[in-house]
Amino acid sequence: MEKFNRKQIFSLNNILSKPISAQFIKFCIVGSSGILVDLGVLWFLVEYVHLWYIYGSCAGIICSVTSNFILNKFWTFGRKSLLFKQVFFEYIKYWSVSLVSIFIQLGMLFTLVEFAHIWYILAALIGIGCGFLINFVGNKFWTFGFKGFISGKY
Repeated sequence: MEKFNRKQIFSLNNILSKPISAQFIKFCIVGSSGILVDLGVLWFLVEYVHLWYIYGSCAGIICSVTSNFILNKFWTFGRKSLLFKQVFFEYIKYWSVSLVSIFIQLGMLFTLVEFAHIWYILAALIGIGCGFLINFVGNKFWTFGFKGFISGKY
């Protein structure tokens, strides 16, 4: 196996390289389903329950992060363990990574709706897009582990 230094590991080219590209495609598919969940919950809560769009977005995020965790754990990253302790800590890590992009998403949503007067669904979609790569890199390397990352082996 070829060895990589830390600079190579964190380069975008390496993140999207052949061994990871299949996972990246799966991550995109899962992310797309999460977008549908997120925006669907947001739209329903704003249009039918008449919640403020920020509250609706928070509820949508909770639903989508949970569904994305399950799909990414088992399908994207192939982690099959059902041991409570391991799943619990992976879920906490997943949420930790997601929090970074959630703050970006909610910040973009509020700014675009309140100051640029963009439709809340479009603003939410832009915010989701801004946090996307952060989620992939964080979950690939930290939440679900990257075998050899610590030791320097790819």
